[in-house]
Parts: sequence; C-alpha cells; structure tokens
Amino acid sequence: MKKLNSVLNIIRSDIFEAAFLIGLIAFVFKTTQYIGITAGYSDLYFFDHATWNITQGKGLFLAMENRSFFSLHFYPLFYLISIFYFIKATPIWLFLFHGIFFGLMAYPIFLLASRYFGRKGLWFIFAYMLAYYPLRSGFVQDLHGEIPMMAFMSWALYFIETHRVTHASRMASLLFLFKETAAVLLFPFGLFLVFFKKQFSKGLFFIIGGLAFSYLIIERFIPHFLKGQTYQYVSRYSDISGHSEHPIFHILSHPVGIITHFFSGQTLGYFASLLLPFGFLPLGSPYLFIGVGLFLQNTLANVSSQMSNAISHYSLPF
Repeated sequence: MKKLNSVLNIIRSDIFEAAFLIGLIAFVFKTTQYIGITAGYSDLYFFDHATWNITQGKGLFLAMENRSFFSLHFYPLFYLISIFYFIKATPIWLFLFHGIFFGLMAYPIFLLASRYFGRKGLWFIFAYMLAYYPLRSGFVQDLHGEIPMMAFMSWALYFIETHRVTHASRMASLLFLFKETAAVLLFPFGLFLVFFKKQFSKGLFFIIGGLAFSYLIIERFIPHFLKGQTYQYVSRYSDISGHSEHPIFHILSHPVGIITHFFSGQTLGYFASLLLPFGFLPLGSPYLFIGVGLFLQNTLANVSSQMSNAISHYSLPF
C-alpha cells in the first residue's frame, strides 16, 4: 500500500506533470505531422517499414531498398517497439516512444529544477525548455537513436549531480543499445568520470568500451549487411580530412586542422546557437565536456542536415 501511495504521489507531483506534458507535446507534434502527411520518406519509411517487417519474420528489412536497415544504422530498439506492432501495425507506436523518451529526458531536469529553484523555478524551466528551439525542433524529428540517447544521458547527468555515479554508469551503459555512434558521448563521458570524478575503472570502461563498440559496429557489423562496402556516413568527413579512405583517422591525427575549423564562422555560429539562449552559462560547467564528441561529430561533417545544424536530431543529446 505504501508503494502504491508513493507512486500516486509521484504522478500527482508538478515534476511528473511537467515531464508528462513535454512527452505529450512531442507525441502530439509527431502525430499531427503524420496525419497532415508531412512525414518524410527518408526517415519514417525506414523506421516504420523495417519495424513492421520484424513482425513478418524478415528482420529489419527495407523492401524498397532491398536491404536490411542494419546496413544504415544499429537500432536494436526497433525490436522492442515491434512487439506493439503485433497489436496494430501503425507508426503511432514510434510516436508514442518518441514522446516517452522526451518525457524521460525532461523528468530528471525538472527534479533538479524543483530541488534548486522550487515550484516556480520548475515551471520556468518547463517554459524555457519549450522556448529553446533546438530542443523544440526535436519534437518533429523521427525516432533517431539520438532521442533515446538524449533521455538516458539526461538521467546519467542527474545521477552524477546527485553523487550516484554507479546509477549514472548504468544509465550511460544503455546508450550501447541505441546507435552505432554511441562513442561520441560515451568516450567523453568516460574521460569526465576519470578526470572530474576520479572514477578510474568506470571511466576506462566507457572510454575503451565506447570506442570498441563503435569500431566493431561501424567496421564489422554494418559492413556485413553492406556486402563488403563501408559505412556510408564516414564519407561525411572526407572534405575536412582530404582523404576518402579512413577520414576520421586523418582528422584526429591532425588536431591543428580541427582547431582551425573551430574558428570558422559556421562553427562559431553553431556553438552560439546552442549556448547563447543560456547566456553561455554552460561554459562554466564541467558537464559541457561530455558534449565535446558530439560537437566534433556535427561541426566536422559536410552535409547540411548535420553540419553545424542546431535543429537537427544529431544535436539533441548536446
């Protein structure tokens, strides 16, 4: 009975209501976009059709592309969502999970807002969250891996802030399930644990594990479904590296080029679009270090949908 009362108290709290509203708004945005037939072929088709094909015993297969979705991305999350497709095959399930992840992302933020600023502060953060365009634009994105990564990294940072590093590590470990590029968050998260929290074993796990995971998925798992071809998104970094083969290695081995690129107008504009709405206050927080990998991924790319684009799904975990 006490547990039931505890759950009911949570549901009745302002924190839960605010997080629920964020998730509901995200769900409504996606649903109305779908009803209005403004959903794009490139993303919704891939996600919905591949998930439906799981229920047909075909795995994540894309009929129009005649290939597995695993030839594009590592999204095992769709196997979980496919369970609901047995009830009714509809992309509404994708939109529901979309809203759930936004609610999960918001909940720990509202917990901290309530703790530090009280009830009024919580609802101020709620309003500010809706006003923050890079986040609000995520409401109309499809269910890319960055969305669940955003949610569980939010919880990881909450547990770091409340001095529960083991819980934070468990939340961060879930990122392995959501996308092949998880290393862009896990590697700096591991460095953060080592240098800021003196958690050497946990930090090394994410440093080594994050890099090993992304390497194996990108260099071994995905090429298996591409019949020997390479992971197509690596080519997005060939311009700045000057090499079509292994461009990321050439970029990382020439740090001067990266530093020079940072001071370009486009990169500085991207940085400002993310932090200016907060008065650049995050510059004083060590948590910003965790976003360095994501920042590099997005500023060094050569496609407009990702390159220094604050309103793309690639920027959501930042």
